[in-house]
Amino acid sequence: MGYGALQNTTASNNTAVGIAALQNITTGALNTAVGREAGCFQADGVTALTTANNSVYLGRDTRGTQTDSNSVVIGYQAVGLGANTTVIGTSATTSAKIWGTLTLDAGALISSTSATALAIKSAVPAGTGVTPTIQIICPSSASALTNGTAAQNVFSPVGFDTITVQAATTYMFDGFYILKTGATSHFTSMLFALTTATMTNCTWFSLATAGNGAGSQATSQTTTFYDSVSGGQIIGQSTNTFTLIKFEGIMRVNAAGSVVPQITFSAAPGGTNTLEIGSYLKFYPIGANTIDSVGTAIG
Repeated sequence: MGYGALQNTTASNNTAVGIAALQNITTGALNTAVGREAGCFQADGVTALTTANNSVYLGRDTRGTQTDSNSVVIGYQAVGLGANTTVIGTSATTSAKIWGTLTLDAGALISSTSATALAIKSAVPAGTGVTPTIQIICPSSASALTNGTAAQNVFSPVGFDTITVQAATTYMFDGFYILKTGATSHFTSMLFALTTATMTNCTWFSLATAGNGAGSQATSQTTTFYDSVSGGQIIGQSTNTFTLIKFEGIMRVNAAGSVVPQITFSAAPGGTNTLEIGSYLKFYPIGANTIDSVGTAIG
């Protein structure tokens, strides 16, 4: 149905509704297309789609690939990804909603377009419940620290040193730093640097100790409480090779932005300084920045 629909087909069992729908299909069979020029072209919008099979194209100018089979393409100028794939919308799509329970089979995987991109992002409007997006930084190898006294990012390289926080959201966080430093006596301090982000409250504590390596016992520990991202000194003067810092707390975020964990040394420790493998930082949102509880109480 429609001027030019299935105009060039030599195959069978195709269904086309709309001007030029499946117009260029020749040997492709068992396809369904609805909309003007639906299933007419390949991705560039010019090259004819001729051999697709067993596929569905819904919407004006939906496009496919020559290898399409069991392919579903939905939306204006949506472009298919090849055999056994489904595409809904385009890069211009800014929002999508699915009602009811979304069921994934055992082999389902939520992935991103690059290794550095987040696989899934969630947004929490103010006053609503929990989002499942957890951010974790956990280097798989030791990373260099500067032998100096200026504030420096705990993690590196750039891009893997930052936590992104949403507006009007409460986050719980915890972490563990293993710092290997030189023998020059120094204090170690800790803080969180903010870019754009603002806090209505940030409360946390640290438990720190110094030692000479795995298996060595340290009898002296320092516990410090803070009510600000600016933090401060977390362990006294030390010449030990290792400084171990365990911390946790809650941030109530007002404006969205980024949080960068940093440390400072009161004096250059000397030698080679590193953040050791096994160090990590975890941020997980629990709800709006005014939330008082999550879940149902027991008792």
